[in-house]
Amino acid sequence: MSGPRLKLRNPLLVVIWTFGLLVVGNLVLYPHFIISANRLGVTFGDLASGAVENPETILIKGLCGFILGLPLIYLIVRFLWRRSFAWVGLRFNASAFGGGTVLGLTSAALVIRLLILFGVARVTGIPSRFTGSELLLLLTGHITWVLFSTLLEEVIFRGMATREFALKWGWPVATVVGGIFFAACHLPGLLPDMALSMVIGLLTAGVIVNGLFVALYRRGGSLALPWGFHFGWNIALTALIGTVMSGEDRSFGLWHVEMSGSPLLSGGKFGPELSVIALLLMLFVTVAVMVVRVKGRVQMLPNDGIGGHSDDERPIDHPVDCDQ
Repeated sequence: MSGPRLKLRNPLLVVIWTFGLLVVGNLVLYPHFIISANRLGVTFGDLASGAVENPETILIKGLCGFILGLPLIYLIVRFLWRRSFAWVGLRFNASAFGGGTVLGLTSAALVIRLLILFGVARVTGIPSRFTGSELLLLLTGHITWVLFSTLLEEVIFRGMATREFALKWGWPVATVVGGIFFAACHLPGLLPDMALSMVIGLLTAGVIVNGLFVALYRRGGSLALPWGFHFGWNIALTALIGTVMSGEDRSFGLWHVEMSGSPLLSGGKFGPELSVIALLLMLFVTVAVMVVRVKGRVQMLPNDGIGGHSDDERPIDHPVDCDQ
């Protein structure tokens, strides 16, 4: 027996509300600021700006994200978004998450390797600069924070915003609009010098990246696969490679890689995610995800992947009767 019919939501209100929910999700930074400021005797501004960062603050930030942030995501979807978990695709699949993580890790590593070969990236730090206890704090902090932050973004930008746009306009248009929204939320990474060419480049990259995540979302049947890729990619750039990501220099990775040279290859101050090498690789992976059938533990499901039986739990591509 079907449930109540699903109503279309105003796209502008979707953008405003999901951005607000993104802000709510990141409120977990405040306990991190409070605890770290008290322990180190520094100000909130020092922590927020990244002027003060060390293995201890990274651990505190990660634990706040993991312990407080993951339950907060559940509450956001349950009480503030008011769509079913099945409709959003918030359903964990260990095989899909693991496969996505491996794909994200290897993709990021390949991009950095190519950038090194092209002469725009060089290794300036190695793991031996840290003690064993520092490495443990760093890895624990990075992993716990990235688990939270990438899930929050996948829920907000794919499971909520792009999913909602697709209900109204279909997936191709939704992917473009969702990608622009995704990129717009990362524009602060270009500050303080936000050149028009960089803004256009970031918006273009946002559409490409969103296209990849949407392809993983639709083929995987839930957010587990794109969450895994997003986690693997971010953990590679922050915890392992240690380079600029979203405009912030992640100098507390196991290694540290500095970028220089042509912004077209290096990604400029935003980092290698804006590199033409990274974007071409993502386009290639997107096409592969859409056309290649994978056998084994990670089952790439048909394009009607998200399951459910009531009208508010329709599969991703299943037509829904909507009240205007």
